[in-house]
Amino acid sequence: MSTCYTPTGLVLFSVCYGACYGSTFSLYGPLSVHVAPSKGKVLGYAWTSSSVAAVIGAPLGAALVGKDYIWWRGVLFAALCYLVAAVLQLVARGIHARHLREKKVGKGLI
Repeated sequence: MSTCYTPTGLVLFSVCYGACYGSTFSLYGPLSVHVAPSKGKVLGYAWTSSSVAAVIGAPLGAALVGKDYIWWRGVLFAALCYLVAAVLQLVARGIHARHLREKKVGKGLI
């Protein structure tokens, strides 16, 4: 039986999810500005994914949980989304680090 069926489990899940989502959401803007070569268009493109997720997320979550309140489907979907996002961030970090290394090698700094 899932812990989200009890009020205590639901509160604990909400607190943990809120802490993870809050840190992810609050760090997205500064990170995008830090790694973007030009701040204008690139930052707009970066926030496009967040806007689509904000529009689609709540209805999709409600559809996954359903009328019977089967919470594990919504929890599993959120976990998979976070895993995919983490993998994409690691790939982006690798590409950015390789770009910086090539830039330094090209200037003769390494």
